Amino acid sequence: MDADKRLVDAIRAKDAKRVRAAIAAGAGLAGADGQKSPVHLAAEIGNLEVLLALPRAAMKKLIDQLDASDRTPLMCAAQKGNIEAAVALIEMGAQLNARNSTGDTALRAAASDGTPGMAKLLLEAGGDPLIPGRLLLTPLDRARERRTPEGRMIAVIILRAQEAARIGKKAPKAPQSAGGGRKSKQTRRGGRRGVR
Repeated sequence: MDADKRLVDAIRAKDAKRVRAAIAAGAGLAGADGQKSPVHLAAEIGNLEVLLALPRAAMKKLIDQLDASDRTPLMCAAQKGNIEAAVALIEMGAQLNARNSTGDTALRAAASDGTPGMAKLLLEAGGDPLIPGRLLLTPLDRARERRTPEGRMIAVIILRAQEAARIGKKAPKAPQSAGGGRKSKQTRRGGRRGVR
């Protein structure tokens, strides 16, 4: 069995020790044509130990690449509701608002197939709920289309995040200190006030 096949089998078995052994034997992280890359598979399976066993340098190169299913690793984790994997990918530098060929993002994937916890995580990390995807549907539209309790919960989470963003933009600026923030003549000349 070649190293690439051993790596895929180890990821599916959620065995970090075998993952490291397959990589040491020369397994690559780039997926073969028409197949998921090991990075995408690890994100989809969601085992944190396996994901962290993959080499960081190679992960940085592949972290936002699309697989044969037109998804980034973060989209894979978002669709399956694998919060630990999503947190690890975000910490490794995954782009929250990376888009696939139809304009979908990880947040949109979470809204259509993921969990409320995943949607909340992506929103708090900076996912944009206003980016439209296929058919110009936003994550909010996709959550509403689900017509399930999870979809309704995700819609509420998105609406609350949008309201909080609107309120944050309208918040008054902090008042300046007494004196309007201006320096005295002595301070501007380089001297200290009150010292002669």
